[in-house]
Amino acid sequence: MPDHGRTIPESDPMRHCFILSMAAFLFAAAPAAAFDLLQPDTWFAPSSCVPEVPGVRVLTSEADVALDHSVDHNEIDRRARTLSMAVKDGWVTNGLATANLLTAGEMVTREYRLSDGGWCVSLASAEFTVEYESPIRVLISSKYAPGSCPYNVILEHEIRHVRIYKEVLARHLSGASGRLAERLRLAGPVRARTLAEAKDRMDATVNAAVDEIADGITREARARNAALDTPESYFQIQSLCPDW
Repeated sequence: MPDHGRTIPESDPMRHCFILSMAAFLFAAAPAAAFDLLQPDTWFAPSSCVPEVPGVRVLTSEADVALDHSVDHNEIDRRARTLSMAVKDGWVTNGLATANLLTAGEMVTREYRLSDGGWCVSLASAEFTVEYESPIRVLISSKYAPGSCPYNVILEHEIRHVRIYKEVLARHLSGASGRLAERLRLAGPVRARTLAEAKDRMDATVNAAVDEIADGITREARARNAALDTPESYFQIQSLCPDW
């Protein structure tokens, strides 16, 4: 599965980002049917792929949270721009929360030849991991001393973003094993002229199914973070402290 990233922009003075990185899937071949092991080109090879109900598991783990108070707002702003976040002139970037969502998987496939000389690849089982890279990082400008009013309100704001990341992930992964198994069952086995082509198509089928989960996480995280990051919200935060 190709690597790619996605970011969720937000307004200042606090920023966060959401990066999605998709790891490559590993193939393992399950034992083929007897006809494939013995005489793949004989008359009793099947003419079509055999439907299969794959066993699917989706796993996750809890990411830690790391607080970084060592950089100033200029460095935080630079990092936000490096992550292609929406940085608006006139605002100061005092906080940043970054959550890197990683997905990886291993699958077992059944591969056999068809009577017409083509190939079939079906999914027997798969195990996927969807989790945040640990730790989720929270940056607060070194301009503000720990315990000061600005430090506390920035920290509280960024922790709200962290909670959003975790809540969205947990909600989308609840029941994900069954939903993904059904999606892949409906997609069915893949047939192609060559075994390599059939494997590529199966890889694309699995990618699309996992992308559907990742897309849902990304969309909801973007929407909920955007609702938290409004000019009105930032003006309200700024009004809480006299010493910005």
